[in-house]
Amino acid sequence: MKRKSALIVTLSHVPADGRALRFAETFGAAGYDVHTAGLASYAIAPPSNDRIAATMVEVPSMQKPRQLRRLWLAGALATSRLVPPLRRAAYWAMPERAILLGRIRAHAQRRGLRFDVVVAKHWSAGPIAMAMAREHGAKLIYDANELGFAEHEDNKHWQLLAAKHVRAVEETVVRRADAMTTIGQMIAEEYAREYGLERVPVVVRNIIDTPPQPYRAPGTPLAFVYVGLAVPQRNLEAVIDSTADWEPGRKLFLHLTGEPGYIATLRARAARPETAGRVEFRDPVPAVELPETLAQYDVGLIPFTATSRQKRFAEPNKLYQYVSAGLAVASTPLEQIARHIDEHGFGACAPGEEPAEIAALVNGLSADAIATMKRNSAEAAKTFTWKRESDKLRSVIAELEH
Repeated sequence: MKRKSALIVTLSHVPADGRALRFAETFGAAGYDVHTAGLASYAIAPPSNDRIAATMVEVPSMQKPRQLRRLWLAGALATSRLVPPLRRAAYWAMPERAILLGRIRAHAQRRGLRFDVVVAKHWSAGPIAMAMAREHGAKLIYDANELGFAEHEDNKHWQLLAAKHVRAVEETVVRRADAMTTIGQMIAEEYAREYGLERVPVVVRNIIDTPPQPYRAPGTPLAFVYVGLAVPQRNLEAVIDSTADWEPGRKLFLHLTGEPGYIATLRARAARPETAGRVEFRDPVPAVELPETLAQYDVGLIPFTATSRQKRFAEPNKLYQYVSAGLAVASTPLEQIARHIDEHGFGACAPGEEPAEIAALVNGLSADAIATMKRNSAEAAKTFTWKRESDKLRSVIAELEH
């Protein structure tokens, strides 16, 4: 009996796209030959899964000359804003998208492939995935790993140039899809409201299974940690400033990646007299070492600003990283994270995003309270597993087969 075939399309670099690879593994376990297609970034190593690597189609992401590219794209989006029928056509203003579609077609023709299921990972992959699904008579899954129609709604330039284009493209994908998945419950509910969907998209959380960490009692000082990308939108300035008002016996640790110049400004900020000695910068952590490294701390910080629905409803990867490492979670008032905290009792939310409000949250966490939260994290980690999420994706696949 001929094996079924699945195609996963993403405009990211497949070997670095953990969610795309986990989807590929789930389809493989469901009996599919898996083919992936994306844009290449040659600074990242190829995937370790030889079967996926052997069936991977990628084209270079055309980034240069950047200024010319930006002007061309801005012109296409501005035109589509003024001429609504062109909103979907503007998608092809980025030439690598048409090239990728052509290479997928050639790949399928060379191998005599007939895809049974095509996955569009992110709205930006939608038109390519729709074309392949139509040509192959395949089922289409739209995996929205964020709120496409509100992706950057707190950015006035995006609102002016891109918002109507993105919504036009995404709505076409949503209406065409035979099934839809996304990363969090509140994002799923918002999609159902925005597009009037009869069925709420299936939530397949973006969880990476990691070895469980043994419980570690809170230490002295109480160790608060942020690990991950440092960019202005992460509100790290407010976290550093808040340490000026932290009570004794508490310290902030930062494992940051990102643009060196920006990280240097954060270091200078932390070196001011009012915060000196309260913040310690440590080396970035390789992914394989993250669980054991995080387990040395007591509380994981998620300090993001809630300036858009995308951010309010987010389920950032670091939430699951902190919980799987057995940490308590301290967050700014982000609604989806607050839901998890209310359900599982593994953390607390600040009343706001300002330094004084973050300091009030930190100072309100006693060692006993943190110990309880850490134990609750260990319990919650048993339910935050990719096995559980993969089973939900398997159910979606099975439903499409009948």
